[in-house]
Amino acid sequence: MSTKACSAIQLHFASDFLFQMANKRLEVVLPARNIPNGIRPQCAFVEDHSVVPPPLLEGDGLACNIIALPPTDATIPGPIMIEVPYSASLRALERELIIWRKEQDGQWTVHENIGSKIASTDSATFVNPNEKILRITTASLPRYFAIVSRIRQDLATIDPAGGIIPSTAVPAANVLFPVKAVKDVSDMAVQYHQIAPETASHFLGGQHAACCIVTIEPRRMKFDKPIKITVPVPKGFVKRSQTEYYCNPTHYRLYCSVAAEHKQSQWEDVTWCNNLVSIDNATIQFVTILSARYWLIDCGQEIQKRAHEEINLLRDVRLLYKEACAVPYWVRFAVGVRSLGKRFAAIHVAIVMDDGCDMKKALLPNDGTFREICRSGSMELTEADQISIEVDGNLHLVTKEEKQTRLIFLPLRNNIIRGLLKVHDPEETREGRLRILKDVRSRHNEGTKQFLYSSSIRV
Repeated sequence: MSTKACSAIQLHFASDFLFQMANKRLEVVLPARNIPNGIRPQCAFVEDHSVVPPPLLEGDGLACNIIALPPTDATIPGPIMIEVPYSASLRALERELIIWRKEQDGQWTVHENIGSKIASTDSATFVNPNEKILRITTASLPRYFAIVSRIRQDLATIDPAGGIIPSTAVPAANVLFPVKAVKDVSDMAVQYHQIAPETASHFLGGQHAACCIVTIEPRRMKFDKPIKITVPVPKGFVKRSQTEYYCNPTHYRLYCSVAAEHKQSQWEDVTWCNNLVSIDNATIQFVTILSARYWLIDCGQEIQKRAHEEINLLRDVRLLYKEACAVPYWVRFAVGVRSLGKRFAAIHVAIVMDDGCDMKKALLPNDGTFREICRSGSMELTEADQISIEVDGNLHLVTKEEKQTRLIFLPLRNNIIRGLLKVHDPEETREGRLRILKDVRSRHNEGTKQFLYSSSIRV
């Protein structure tokens, strides 16, 4: 692994603990008295993506670059704490972080922090959620650590006596396991994936609304008695009258995917195989004997068995699901310019992961000729978002093709839009207005853009 590929820190001995920070990116704390002589652990972010990440499912993504530790066979008696900044957006309770580890010659396995019985993050694992810093505690040094962002899972152990798994993120959503639904004690997990109303309207139309997606793990498990799945009635992005919010089960289509955990979801319409029941006009309920991924769509009117309608809606549902699985991240925009004489200037707009890294290093090339002129506040982007820039005033972009001033956002990669500015009138002040925009993805690709950031720029 090359020196350029890592942002590394070297640990030095102290009387009680060893710690040091590099660029506010990594901090390691460990008992100095328990460190064997001659061991100087080094911790680094692998930034060249040379390490194969752990298996990622739909909706999963790396929260930060993989963390590399030096190969060693030494045993460290005392616990080690590694405080890692991350840039993944957790959207309150909708998502969570999972810690993976890879031994010297082994496979990726889920890591459990010392003192924690579950692998997912909890309140004690975060140093400061507002600063997006996660703490890893371990009694041994693997070769790599990876932090993965995923849709939150609610866990429970279900026995023949039955039980219920309520949602942490979606009020009123739950899965009920009746008595004797399972023969043996089983560890069950349920994901409740909430869909933003505006996102659903972009792909399904204003009269449709999407309930949360319910995924029951392990998949393809057959229950001895039907389990009940309850989800709240969705409110569409286009406001309806109060009477239109009445939960009519005949307005809903039920979609199901029985694809295995590591396979891509294959949605099918199973509306006519299930009986939907309205509960208190606020939730809707159905039963099933198979653990899988389920999704209710409110069509806004009574559905009919019409082949073309079913095919068209199924196509839109698949597009919406792909959009909903895009992993969100916190980023900032940094803008730099370099004068190229009286009439021209080069401009760089960098999308920098908001994890405390050095923004100037990410923006400016090694020659140091670019000057940072502005930077945005923290904002959320999802993977594969298409970002573009526009400039007006006494400056304008000189491009042969529009694609030269746009890019597709790839998390944890080098995302820089490079452009050439031309001055309209050299006698006037060489300044203009920069706007950064995002393409709004939809089923018809209408070309709608969403404003993200604007700033005056002067060359």
